[in-house]
Amino acid sequence: MARLGVTKEDAFKACEALVSTGVPITVANVRHELGTGSYTTLLPLIQEFKSQASAEKPAEATGAPQLPEIVIRQGRDLMEQIWANAWDLAKKEIEEARAAFQTDLEAKEKELKTTAAELSQTLSDLKKYEQEIAELRAQVEAEKEKWQKREGEMNLLRSQIATKETENRSLLERAVRTEKELELTNLRSRT
Repeated sequence: MARLGVTKEDAFKACEALVSTGVPITVANVRHELGTGSYTTLLPLIQEFKSQASAEKPAEATGAPQLPEIVIRQGRDLMEQIWANAWDLAKKEIEEARAAFQTDLEAKEKELKTTAAELSQTLSDLKKYEQEIAELRAQVEAEKEKWQKREGEMNLLRSQIATKETENRSLLERAVRTEKELELTNLRSRT
């Protein structure tokens, strides 16, 4: 035998039973109460029950008569005005925060530019100092080469002086011998 679908009356009875026991009206709770029913079938029926229940609230359920239409409109207008004021306030706070952020961002960008300029100057100075150091090293090497050359020249001069001293001693000794020989020769020729 084919299964019968859930009727509107069945769904409304299940919703009323849940309300009377204080259980929330959800698809799962209504389905549990009925023992059957799909989500797509039950959801529209539950929504219809809830809209009718809120529109048809008896005075005894809340203890007060239903609100007059003018009160509902004025309440809606008041809520719309509160919402508009809250929205305006939020927009103002957002704009203030955006302005503060922009000011901070500009300050940080200025600081970054200053730091970048300082870094650029430092790098420029560093290159200048490196160039000066290279020039000084070249000067030191040139002076070192000059000193080594002069030292070589001095060693050559010392060697030449030593050679001349040796030659001079030798010449002096020869002159002394020659002088003695002359004296001997002069003495012999006189005798």
